[in-house]
Order: sequence, then C-alpha cells, then structure tokens
Amino acid sequence: MKIRRFFGLEMIDKVMAFIGLFIAILMIILNILIYNSFITYFIFSIIFIVCSLYLLIGERLNIKFDKKILRRNFTIFSISFFILYIGSLLVLYSRPDTYERPTVYFIFIILMSGFLAGSCISAKQRDIPLIFLQLFLLALNLGWSHLMIVPGLIGIDPWYHYGMTSRIVENFFIPENYHYKDKPAFHLIIAIVSILSTLSYKFAAMLSVSLGQILCNTMVIFVVANYLFKNHKIALLAALLVILGDTHIRWSYMPIPNAFGGIFVLIIIYILFTKYNPFSRLSTIILLVPLLSIIILTHTLVSAVMAIILFVYYVSLCYRELISGKTEVIKTLLIPCFYILAMYGYWMYKKNTFSTFLIFFNELDLAFISNPIMLSSTVIIPQYERLFPLIGNYLFFSLAILGILYMASIKGSNKSFSLAILSLTLILIPFIFSISEKMIFQERFEYFAFIFLSIPLAITLFLLGTYKAKNSIRTYAIVIGFVLLLSFFSVMSITGCVDNHYFAPVTGSKMYYTQSELTGSDFFGRNTEGNIASDFHHGYNPSSSLFIHIYGFEQRNMNNLDLSLNSGNFPYDESIKIIRHDHIREFKRKGYLSPIIPDDLTIHLSNLGFNKIYGNNEISGYTGGTLNG
Repeated sequence: MKIRRFFGLEMIDKVMAFIGLFIAILMIILNILIYNSFITYFIFSIIFIVCSLYLLIGERLNIKFDKKILRRNFTIFSISFFILYIGSLLVLYSRPDTYERPTVYFIFIILMSGFLAGSCISAKQRDIPLIFLQLFLLALNLGWSHLMIVPGLIGIDPWYHYGMTSRIVENFFIPENYHYKDKPAFHLIIAIVSILSTLSYKFAAMLSVSLGQILCNTMVIFVVANYLFKNHKIALLAALLVILGDTHIRWSYMPIPNAFGGIFVLIIIYILFTKYNPFSRLSTIILLVPLLSIIILTHTLVSAVMAIILFVYYVSLCYRELISGKTEVIKTLLIPCFYILAMYGYWMYKKNTFSTFLIFFNELDLAFISNPIMLSSTVIIPQYERLFPLIGNYLFFSLAILGILYMASIKGSNKSFSLAILSLTLILIPFIFSISEKMIFQERFEYFAFIFLSIPLAITLFLLGTYKAKNSIRTYAIVIGFVLLLSFFSVMSITGCVDNHYFAPVTGSKMYYTQSELTGSDFFGRNTEGNIASDFHHGYNPSSSLFIHIYGFEQRNMNNLDLSLNSGNFPYDESIKIIRHDHIREFKRKGYLSPIIPDDLTIHLSNLGFNKIYGNNEISGYTGGTLNG
C-alpha cells in the first residue's frame, strides 16, 4: 500500500524531484572525477537547486493567488514598450554598419521584453489583443531584422531549400535530386506563395512559413495554457517565453521544414486535449488526418517526434486516470497506432526514406565534427565564451522543471500531467543527442522542447513570483527580472544573433553574405565552366553551396578551399580559387588560418604562381598556379 501510494498521484511529483536530485548529484560527482566541465557544473547545479526548492516549498506553491497583488500597471508597460519599439527601429535605420545591428538595438529589445512581461502579468482579459500585437511585433523584430539588413538568406540549410523551391517554381514539378523530394510540403507552400505574389524565395518564406511559425506558436501555446489553467496571465507569459527562446529566434530568420512542422504538432496536441470527445470523434479524426499527413510530408524528424508525442500522451493519460479515477479526455490508442502505420508505410513506399534521411543527416553532422580544420585551432576560447551561448537554454530548461513538477502533482489535472510528461520527454531527447555529440539532431529537437517548456517555465515564474507575496513589487521583480535575463542570453547568443558578436568574438560566425560577396559569386557562377574551390559553406557544402543551388554546379566540380587556408598549400588543380575576405578574417580570428599565410593573401598566391582574375571589396578570384604549389 505504501509503495502504491509512493508511486501514485500524491507522491509522483516528489518522486520525480528526488530522481532529478539524484541525477544532478550523480552528474556533479562524475564531473568532478572524470569530465571537469564547467558547463556540466552549471546545468546540474541549477537542476539540484530547482529540485531541492520544490521539495522544500512545493506543497505551498499554488497558481491561485490574491488578484490584488498585481495592481494595474498595464498602461505604463505598454506605452514603454511602444516607445522602445520605435527606438529600436530608429537605431536599425541609422546603424553605422550596413550588415550589423548595433549593441544599443539589443538593449532596446531586452528592455522591451521586460516591459512586455510586466504587461502579461498585469493584463485583464480585454487587454489580450493588444498584448498579442506586442508579441507579434517583438517576434518579427527579433527574427526579421536579421533578414532585412542582408541582401540574401541567412544560414546554411536555407540555400538548400532555396535551390529546391526555385526549381519547383521554374519547372512546376518537384526535382528528383533533393533529399526532400518525398517531403515537399514546406517547399510547395513557399513556392505557391512565391508564384501568387511574384516575391523572391526570401520574402515568400518570410510571409508564409516564418510568419506562420510566429503566429501559430504564440497563439496555440496561449490557448493551450489558458485552457489547462484558466489563467490568461500564465498563458500570455508562456507565449512571450516561446518567442524569446534562442532556437525559436533562429528558425524565424532561418526557416526550415523541421521548424515548420512544429506548427502542426502544436495544433494536434490542442485538438486532442480539447476537441476529442464522444460527440465529435469523427469530425476530429477528419481534422487530424490532413494535419498528420502534412507532418509526414514535411520532415522525417518531425514525424518521429509526433509519433513519440502521441504515445507519451496516451500512456501518461492512462496512468493518471488509473490513479485518479477521473476521465477528463476521451483517448484512443488507434490514433498513435494508425499514425505510425501510415508514417512507416510511407517511408517504405518511398524506399526506406527514414534510414536514408538519417544517413544524410549523420553525414552532415560528421562533416562538421570530423573536419580536421575544426581541430586545428590554436586560439584558446575563454571559458565564459564557451558557456555564454548555452546559458539561455540551460536556464530555460532547468527552471521549467519546477513547473513540470507542479503540473505533475495532485494540484494539476490529468491534462496538465500529460503535458508535463510530454515536456519532460522533450527535454531528455536533445540531452541524449548532446551526449552522443549529434549536434544537428540536438538543435532540431531543442526547438520542440522550447515550445512545450514555455508553459511549465511560465508556471515556474508565476509560482515563485506570487509565493507568499503581499505586494506586487516582488512579483514584478522576479518575473520581469528573469525575462530580462533570459532575453539577454537568448538574443545575444550565437544562436539567436548571427551579426553582432560582442559577447562571442571568438566563437561567433557570420552566416550571411554581403552584396559584394553575392555579386562576386554571381560573376563566377555565370562564367566558370570548370571546377571551383571556395570555403566550405560558400561552395563545397552540399547543404549550403551557392554554386550548387543557384547556378546548378555538380558537387564533383566543387573543392574545399578551407583545407588550403589551413595548411597554406594551394595545389594546382585547374580550379578557380575564390577567396572571401571576411572568411579569411574569421579563420585568422579562430586560429584556423595557416601561420605561413601573410596578411596580404594576394602576395602569397602570386608567389605560388596564381593570377588574380577578379576582385571587389569582399571577394577575389584566382587561377593558374604551379604543380608544386
């Protein structure tokens, strides 16, 4: 009886807290004995504190509070937000560097996030539309300000998707030589918008998938949280936390199918929680079938995540209902079973698409990990710079655990328990990939974790902010203070920001091209008939090569010039050698550039017998060379 009670409803949250405490202590001990990683100390110390705090005060925490605690300061917060918003636009317009947002812009963004957090917890029901307007404006500013200051796309994968989508627009059929030929939903939507609006890929993607992610993620998270907890303040705060996640910021300016599929995952979860009942089973299933089909046709990893979520959703509800004796949601095992059969059947029909796709992603991951250039740096990266890009993620994930424990406790409902287990599952998956060093998989699973964990994190802030609070000062200080801290680490991280690397001068990378670089690339793309040697992402990487996806070059015609920049040896291989000057500066800063290469690379190449055939402010091209170069 005691064992049943221990693992039953009354003790499940404490059991989970004790398990978290044990894992944190174990990992800290292992870190002392083996790893000695400051990052490991940091994350598991936070988990230890959060689990200990819940065991100490968890029984006294409650989202029901005296509404008089939060006086009406909504007007002040809103006016301050719009003043800062206008200021951020003026700063962007008058920026001294064409391709970089100044640091003062980010100060405005961080302060705007804090004031918006104050608006969320002081708002009345009638204020919700205005707050949503602010949420959308902030999200667009965070993501699209990246895209609006550069002439092309940002990142690696978008050039791959551009290549496939542009061929669909030009030829009106799906090209066969792309891995996404069997999962074209993302590309078809952008292609349709591009054809109907005559916009380029960049703006068509912004107005379709990027805008869709921002609108749907914030709105669905709000309605799910408001439905589960009947508290619009928590729901608004959760919507704000979604858009402040650095991975969510990245996929808004770097839209990819993985992030686009997250829209439908959220909508399906909302439908299962709210719409599936004895009176509307057929209509709900009719609604779910196209949504689940779109997921299968969007991305293999999203399909796998959806399968995991459906089974965890079903099992967690079964457990909770068995213990509590209450049935809040009509559920069926048929939905996850039929979905998995449909997903697996489609993969088999397309000749084992899943294994092929995993091999493709694994090859991309190995290309980064096993690249000898990445192991040749002589620059010592400061400890704080290794930790800085991760602090926002760790704070987000770790503090959300307190909210998960509350949702899993007897104070929560069957539905909140299920959402808590889903959120916990989505924390563990990227953690497993992190341990196995599969960084590409980790990034993509983190996106779903950010979305789902926004609700438990909002609950954490609300619980701590209102705990024994007799006035609004402490509540505002805790909630606004954390949001300010989170927004700082998110918007200034190398994930959330690719242009201003004030806090990451060594590890930060520029992931876009200037107009001069695009002009030079266009010259070589249109006039070169033989081989081209350029840096890895610009020319050689099959996922990001401008020459492959814009000008139709074959992979066999591309050579990786980074190997020569690292060794100082430029062999004569009858290829046009393209040098991006900013890439040289970045290589030198990170310690990848060979010490035998002088400051003026032209002199070094001239001594090796190469002739300069093209040059502008940002890019140069060389041909010729000697056999022993």
